[in-house]
Amino acid sequence: MIDFDDDLLEKIKYKIDVNENIKDFVLNNNNYFIISSYAQLKDLNKIYRFINILNKKKSDSEKYDAELEKVLENNYFIINFDLDLKKTKVEFLNKGNFLYIRNSIFFGELTNIVDIEDEECFEGKLILDDCFVKKEIDFIFDPVYFEAKGCKFKNTIKIHDLPDGFVASHSEFKDIDLESFSLDKAYLYGCYGDRLSINFDYYEPDFKSLKMEDCTFEEVIVNSNESASKVISEEIILNRCNFDLFYFNKLLGLRLIIDGNNIGNISVIKSIISQEFIFTNQSFNSINLIDTYFTGKTLFDLDFVEYADMDKTLKNDLTDEEFLYNIESFLRIAVNEENPEIKLKLKYFKDYQKNKVYNRGITRFSNNLLDLTTGYFTNYKRIVITMVSIIIIFGFIYSLFPRNILIDGQSLNFIASGDYLSILYNSMYFSLITFTTIVYGNISPIGILKLFSGIEGLLGVLTTASLITVFARKFT
Repeated sequence: MIDFDDDLLEKIKYKIDVNENIKDFVLNNNNYFIISSYAQLKDLNKIYRFINILNKKKSDSEKYDAELEKVLENNYFIINFDLDLKKTKVEFLNKGNFLYIRNSIFFGELTNIVDIEDEECFEGKLILDDCFVKKEIDFIFDPVYFEAKGCKFKNTIKIHDLPDGFVASHSEFKDIDLESFSLDKAYLYGCYGDRLSINFDYYEPDFKSLKMEDCTFEEVIVNSNESASKVISEEIILNRCNFDLFYFNKLLGLRLIIDGNNIGNISVIKSIISQEFIFTNQSFNSINLIDTYFTGKTLFDLDFVEYADMDKTLKNDLTDEEFLYNIESFLRIAVNEENPEIKLKLKYFKDYQKNKVYNRGITRFSNNLLDLTTGYFTNYKRIVITMVSIIIIFGFIYSLFPRNILIDGQSLNFIASGDYLSILYNSMYFSLITFTTIVYGNISPIGILKLFSGIEGLLGVLTTASLITVFARKFT
């Protein structure tokens, strides 16, 4: 990529006014020419149409065709226009090159300024430098590469297909949504914002690298939904970052490196790291590894490595053996030395290992149940469906024992006179007030329904608490 300075335009000799015919065209050593206009961003479609004409060699003057062909093959269009009294430089390269926008303010949606009649006109790289984007960005024209430098985005960025990658440095984001796309790399340096979400929905995703350094986000989520296969990646690297939540789901990767970060809650779900897992210099509140396997080299907190220096054999185990052997070695150190910090950090690994080795079937069942009913306490829709299902199921159970439900001292069977619809209606009512723990005094269970109503009341408290937890995470 070329670095543009203030003297660059003075070195370029070609000037074309898009509102008039081509006036002058003289090729220089750098093979540049300028399109000069005081167009607003909403008029950029005129420039794109003009470039289409150049691409198709339909200019009014045939004598420029040979020179145009030479420039279009390897070189640049530079558009220089004025927007809101700010000098703005836009560089547009032909097919396979890039569009460069610097020091601009976008008040409208970025999609609205792009009106390309020939989709092949722009298949290159889009670069925003020191720009302020107020509205949502949705790249319907699909650049192959997107870069943001020192920008501020006040709304969501939706990106669908970036085969050559996404790079951002020292930029502020509200939301970044990368959905159903082909991605070579995603690099973020010194960026901050509310949420970075990489979602793979309908394709078999495959990307080489996700790297984040000195970044601060409330949530970072890399998720492959039910309709997609596992996320396949060569490496994921986090250095010196601050996240409240860091979540991976269904990741199939070669290298996962998490070094020197401050992360509130870490979750790696249903994933396999086959070559290298490094988890060093971390500060975190909790870590959850659910149905996750590390089959290659593993390296944990540097405190553990230094602690293992006393035993050379143990240090070799630490860096070369498989995951479970490493955990066993750490646990022996923690027990022998009574180090509370190591014990605290290893508690989650220890519990996970016990469940894995001794209660594998129970663990798998409980994990699947937790995923199905609550989405690991992240999906409020599943929790609501679970609550309604519990009320209906227990309502049907109660309807089988109408003699064991007393209303004002009389059995439901006697009051309903054998009418099943009336029995079912009152059973559902009893199930609802039991689930919500309202329990009016005029209706009460006897016999075996005391046990069932107690179980339903407990489930009601637990699922209601789960729903509150999900909403608290979502809105705080």
